[in-house]
Amino acid sequence: MQRLRVVSPAIATRLGGPKDAQGREFLEEFYDRIAMDFDVSGNRLKNGVKTGGHMIDGTKYVDAYVSYKTATGKNLSLGWSSRAIE
Repeated sequence: MQRLRVVSPAIATRLGGPKDAQGREFLEEFYDRIAMDFDVSGNRLKNGVKTGGHMIDGTKYVDAYVSYKTATGKNLSLGWSSRAIE
């Protein structure tokens, strides 16, 4: 699958799912646990797992994160990233 991701990413995604699936699953479970224990309705950013800019611009193979920003501007984030295909 690793070779297929390099040669034909679209086919690899159809056959094996998105390349950041493992990270997204971990971060979604983390976010769900936090959301059950704490009120996250005051988040000034989009709730949930987001694709990071490094994955979009191609500098990292995988880049996903969960972030929270308070009304006073304090930030908290947890990310999952990988520089290369593993």
